[in-house]
Amino acid sequence: MTAVTEEAHRRRRQPAGEPRDMLDAVLIVGAEAGMTDRAVADLHLMMFRAILTPLSASLTWSLLLACLHHTRATPWPWPIDDIARSR
Repeated sequence: MTAVTEEAHRRRRQPAGEPRDMLDAVLIVGAEAGMTDRAVADLHLMMFRAILTPLSASLTWSLLLACLHHTRATPWPWPIDDIARSR
């Protein structure tokens, strides 16, 4: 949270011409609403988690289903054990 708050503060002092990412977009809205850097960081992290959690869950379930229903004789192009260890 501290790092995002500091980044919001830095970007507020040196704004970009157009929003480069979600933090810049939140900073623009936050400036209009009079939000503090901490409030902007809170909103950014909430939006990030709201997008990332469903996406990662969908990806995980897709990989699990693909592994469970894999019927081809050829092996996967990557070792599943390596993926599990990399977590």
